[in-house]
Amino acid sequence: MMVDKFNWRLHPKGAKFLGDLVERFQDEMKEVQVLARELENLTSTRLIDWIDHMLVPSSWIDLSILEEAGFTKEEVKVGNLDLFKVTNENSTLFPLFITEKEIGRLYLKVEDIEKIASIQNITEKIEGKKWAPRRKLMIATSGILSLGAIERRGYDGYEIPEWGDEEKYAEILDDLMKRDRDSDPETAFSELEEIIDKGVGSIGTDRTADAFFFAERRYWESMNETGRIQLDRQNSLGIGWGNHDHHTFRCSRENFSRTITILEKIGMRSRERFYAGEQAGWGAQVMEHKVCDIAVFADVDLTPEEKDGDFAHQGLTPLDSLGTVGLWVGLHGESILSAGLHHIAALVQFSKILDDSKDLGIINMDPFSSFPYLKQCFTQGEIWNIVTNKPKKLFERELITKDQMDRFFSIGARGSHLEFIERNDGFKGFNQEAVSDIIDRTDPRK
Repeated sequence: MMVDKFNWRLHPKGAKFLGDLVERFQDEMKEVQVLARELENLTSTRLIDWIDHMLVPSSWIDLSILEEAGFTKEEVKVGNLDLFKVTNENSTLFPLFITEKEIGRLYLKVEDIEKIASIQNITEKIEGKKWAPRRKLMIATSGILSLGAIERRGYDGYEIPEWGDEEKYAEILDDLMKRDRDSDPETAFSELEEIIDKGVGSIGTDRTADAFFFAERRYWESMNETGRIQLDRQNSLGIGWGNHDHHTFRCSRENFSRTITILEKIGMRSRERFYAGEQAGWGAQVMEHKVCDIAVFADVDLTPEEKDGDFAHQGLTPLDSLGTVGLWVGLHGESILSAGLHHIAALVQFSKILDDSKDLGIINMDPFSSFPYLKQCFTQGEIWNIVTNKPKKLFERELITKDQMDRFFSIGARGSHLEFIERNDGFKGFNQEAVSDIIDRTDPRK
């Protein structure tokens, strides 16, 4: 497996430092303790994976250990508070704020703040208009400590901005939700690009990216029952997909660079590339949007000769055979068009979700990562009926056998998945060796 540019490290001291602070919130505020228990029991997730940011009483912090824990300090101003933003660029750790004043605030990241207010019968006023870049809701207060929720839409700041573009955002989101995904690829790509260009010109790159992925998650949910089951569990607390880890697109070779260009238009930037070895026949470009905190896996069939080039941008021509990714696209269509996301990865408490899956009727494939710092598994793929003549076209091009064509028509083929993932010690990367294994296990021919 080839991977370039990034060598993600573990940050156990930093993770313990933050974990201890979260435990302190639980110990000293009953509402946080109850929330952590509800997250575990009702959603199989961990509180630490839902935290947007914290304001921490200075009496809780030994500033001398920050550097040892791997953090750097950047002085910032938020409202009338002088704070220190403590970040670690090479980890997935959430932002931490330290104030000189004796207050503490723990904020959850949620997908729709009105849903959490409704589900939990919170009467506090929501700060920020519908579809605003940032909205805030205070859930509970106890002494100097408070629990709140944050909804972000293409904005990573810490105050409520007044941009006045909420109606424009809603318009772009509506365009993305209603776009024609089923036309011929050229028409569907062109329409998507027109909407993206309109959005970037109207509400900016970051806000358009948020709207795009919000719409992609809704479309994926419509075709993935397991995803709906887990979302219903998370929405029992009103929190939505605030725990998404990455979104995965499967792409044809001929449309791969076009897909990458669209993602770059909305601010996604290339991270590491994967190539799984001489016989694996696939590659992936990992991309990241730091403002929106979104990561993407873009998968494509790839030859050994192409692995060292910039395959994300150079353009790829069709091959005379199909790998796992190419066959999936050949049967279902482009992920960014009619097929939708291949999978969404949700951060969970791994052992708990494996146990709970049995009672939920969720069938999981064997884990493909089982490290202390990274655990991953796919749910069994949704079987989609093939209602188009795509298998016949593949057979006529001698890309599949007649038996395979007949089987795809009679019983369908694997479509999308949900991935469960647990990260520890601030590890931001992926399992380079086992990704090839799970790609192989999701081949529609198997």
